[in-house]
Amino acid sequence: MSKLSTLYYAHVREKENGMKEFINGSEGYTKLIDFLQNHLNAKDFMQAEELITDLVEITREEGFKEGTKYLYGLNIELSGHEPNEE
Repeated sequence: MSKLSTLYYAHVREKENGMKEFINGSEGYTKLIDFLQNHLNAKDFMQAEELITDLVEITREEGFKEGTKYLYGLNIELSGHEPNEE
């Protein structure tokens, strides 16, 4: 595997692990949810939880977009030629 593809897969793995940890209830996430539950009324807590969920989804999407920036170069490197070359 080339240096570019190795770096790309390492980047993807690192980003995915970070998101999984956060989504699966990392200590920071748990502390934030506990804090919000103790300091907000039920309606405000539900709204805050929705905002956090939206933020997680936006972060996932941005991570995906960041990863796609490498796909073109990775495809060239793995195939050994430009996509339009004959």
